[in-house]
Amino acid sequence: MTIVFISINSFFTSSIYLQHYTLLNGSEEYLSHYEGKKMLIVNIASESEFAAVQIPQLEQLYQQYHDSLIVICFPSNDFAKEPRSNSDIKLLMQNTYHTTFPISTKVGVKDSTVDLHPLFYWLQHQSENGNINTKIRHDFQKFLVDKTGMIIGTFSENVNPNDSTIIKAILE
Repeated sequence: MTIVFISINSFFTSSIYLQHYTLLNGSEEYLSHYEGKKMLIVNIASESEFAAVQIPQLEQLYQQYHDSLIVICFPSNDFAKEPRSNSDIKLLMQNTYHTTFPISTKVGVKDSTVDLHPLFYWLQHQSENGNINTKIRHDFQKFLVDKTGMIIGTFSENVNPNDSTIIKAILE
């Protein structure tokens, strides 16, 4: 008789690498493209009080660690701070912030949102990600995913991208 042990968590989890999103230029991007790199996933809003400081810091982080880290931003109006259209967001990010990291079209990020993006469902539910249950509480919440696709850190809107706790987690 052979006995097989199965982890309940791994039985119910799905890989982040199955997730995809639409870039502001209209092309589809799969997270499997980033397998082997850490990912910093951030929900952003251009009229948030955090935008002017954190968007440039996200770009700086991306430029500094681009060999081992991908920064991906997801504009959202779930907190009533992103009134712009996708084309206006694209212009703002290019012309004002000069960003080069991937930016999604506007999506829902809060669990209670009708248009909740599947990636943000995955990020918030242990039954999907195998690691944590959490809620998106504000714009500029950050999720750090390791090279194998596991969430290794969540950071509130009050933690700037250049904060030592984020840098340390990226470098570990």
